[in-house]
Amino acid sequence: MKSEKGEMMARLMKNPEFRQRQWDHRYDHHIAPINQYVDTLRKQAEKGSVPYVPPMYGGINARLLSLMRDPGPMTQDAAGGSGFICMENDDPTAERISNYFAGVHIPAGDIVPWNAYPWYINRKPRAAELEAGVPPLKGIIDLLPNLCVVMLHGGEAKDLWKRLVRRFPEMAGVRALGTYHTSTQAFRTPDPTEKARRKKHLADSFIQAAEILQRETPSGFSMSPDVPTMQFTGEDVRTEPRVFDIPADTRRNVDHTGRVTAHNDG
Repeated sequence: MKSEKGEMMARLMKNPEFRQRQWDHRYDHHIAPINQYVDTLRKQAEKGSVPYVPPMYGGINARLLSLMRDPGPMTQDAAGGSGFICMENDDPTAERISNYFAGVHIPAGDIVPWNAYPWYINRKPRAAELEAGVPPLKGIIDLLPNLCVVMLHGGEAKDLWKRLVRRFPEMAGVRALGTYHTSTQAFRTPDPTEKARRKKHLADSFIQAAEILQRETPSGFSMSPDVPTMQFTGEDVRTEPRVFDIPADTRRNVDHTGRVTAHNDG
């Protein structure tokens, strides 16, 4: 796989030993409540499969929820994928979000990934499907007592969040940053200025999320008036994004809890 700069990037889920370790530990204490909830969703067979969340993530200890649109093909083990929602999957969207998180020093142990429509459809969810995604999202949030911030990647994630807040008004107290998806489609525009603006907004959103994690303790969904809600305009962003690509010769060794056990810049 190549990055946007054409460099070859190593994806950990391509390593059979790493993937098997994630699979073997998918019911470890910190991740078990989430994957047991996934099991309940997987039983709704008429809606399709739901990928697990690998134990490299923070599980119930996570402080950041990363919400995308729907599971991609590389989450499907039956199709040669990993069986997980994971930024170490072998696809460009996963690679980009991995680079953004690395660029602002947010480790996997601080994150839980999820999808607006958690069942595999590999297309844009319809309105009724987004509505069906509200209870699963609320179920995941209820498992995250340390949650500080939610990143909403793309229009469907923003739409789902609005639906969630309408149904569960207490969710308005959760910090939510609306931004763009990390797929190439999010930046397809004939206007180079607009393309640059979108990329900057995405990069600045990761910076803002990192700053929230650095200065905040979990709110416990406090409804106090000083807790900001959704931010879609990007008005409070920095002028110089601090996002860097992971060098091609970097090799990461992440254990099943999300801790980086080895880091070699070659």
